[in-house]
Amino acid sequence: MNYQLFVGIDISKLTIDVATLVNGIKDDIKHNQFNNDAEGFDKMLKWIQEMYSFGHDEMVFLLEHTGIYALPICTFFSDKNLNYCLESPLQIVKSLGIKRGKTDKADSIALVKYAYIHREDIKLYTLPARILIKLKALLAYRNRMVKARKLLGTPSKELKDYSDKEIHSYVTSHSARQVKELDQQIKNVDREIRSLIRSDKTLKRLYDLVKSVPGIGPQTASYLLIYTKCFTAFENSRKFACYAGLAPFEHQSGISIRGKTRVSYLANRQIKTLLTSGAIAASIHDPEMSAYYQRKIELGKARLSVLNVIRNKMVSRVFAAVKRGTPFMKLYDHREKMVSA
Repeated sequence: MNYQLFVGIDISKLTIDVATLVNGIKDDIKHNQFNNDAEGFDKMLKWIQEMYSFGHDEMVFLLEHTGIYALPICTFFSDKNLNYCLESPLQIVKSLGIKRGKTDKADSIALVKYAYIHREDIKLYTLPARILIKLKALLAYRNRMVKARKLLGTPSKELKDYSDKEIHSYVTSHSARQVKELDQQIKNVDREIRSLIRSDKTLKRLYDLVKSVPGIGPQTASYLLIYTKCFTAFENSRKFACYAGLAPFEHQSGISIRGKTRVSYLANRQIKTLLTSGAIAASIHDPEMSAYYQRKIELGKARLSVLNVIRNKMVSRVFAAVKRGTPFMKLYDHREKMVSA
């Protein structure tokens, strides 16, 4: 798209720093600061419209992906049908070269320059459906409770061995009550998550398709729906495997560097961890994956390398099930149905 006005926005908790650039004229960069709220966003748009007469299709806004701090302004852009792009902070930092010092104003100017330089590669961002935002919030809340339960449930061996028995008894009993309460709260959140998924036909259909793949549990299925935006954010399983840190990359140069082919550390660690747990479960309980795992281990393959192949197989199965619109069917089940027919 032929953009004429580029806007870089540096987001903090309370404010946003905005820098504008027209057609690459770097000597004419404008800067201003606004509150990070609905009123501030309206003032920002009014400020821009007072300076320039460009239409919405001729403007593009670029901002770093700062999580929850960016959600209000992304919602504003979506409601106003404005073009905007969320870029990885690491991508921005790597592209800026050597920097001395840091201010919000300087960061917003760096963002607008980045937007202009990479104008041909800008990928517009689409805010996930509101139901996915709610689902993500519930899952994040559940994760915090699980972490709290783990901390409270950790046996206090040192306390038992080196403190007064009365103190140890008090701490143990009090922790047990807290853990019991957290267990009940986690069950309540799980019910709320299931209810939310069932409330949307498309979400429920995709959830059932994803969960039909061996090794994919409720948590993994839910996060796959979130990070793929219901399988609209990635064209195929290979691109998602790269995003999740499952795709191996070569590491070599000239004749001196001959590193091993490895997966990249740049990955969505949360979904990678969930898929790893699923791959371990599949290697035990899924006959096909279990046979594959044992065969490769007997051939001397590294355990983590074999598990990574299983993770990729699981992702491929998920995308195939979603593309077909039918649940995953195990090979031996399919053969049995063919014979019985």
